[in-house]
Amino acid sequence: MIELKITANSVEEYRALLLGICAEARMAEAPTPAPAAVKPAKATAVKPAKTAAVKPAEPKSAPVEAAAPAETKTPTIDQLQAVGRKIALSGKVEQLKAVLDKYGAQKLPEIPEERRAEALADLEAANGAN
Repeated sequence: MIELKITANSVEEYRALLLGICAEARMAEAPTPAPAAVKPAKATAVKPAKTAAVKPAEPKSAPVEAAAPAETKTPTIDQLQAVGRKIALSGKVEQLKAVLDKYGAQKLPEIPEERRAEALADLEAANGAN
């Protein structure tokens, strides 16, 4: 039997603590993938290829393309909740509520996916604030 006693100074603090506990439970229940067995490769003899005399190609002046920006990975709900839990447990419930209000959400999972990266940055900033 597991018995928990939760003491909070406000409804918001209570809600933040419960969100953290729920996120921890989901992470504990998530199965971890088993490592795939790797079979050793067979050694095969490689025959040398016949080469023909090839005339070197004239260098072409190709236009230089700008490197495509690396795509950023969208943070998961669990990542948001992990930082939110740290904020709540450190007693910074008002900062957590301010971030939720900024994104028009009552709970971290309600933050739109396209704004999660921005929200994660705000949560991390709130976690580092005194």
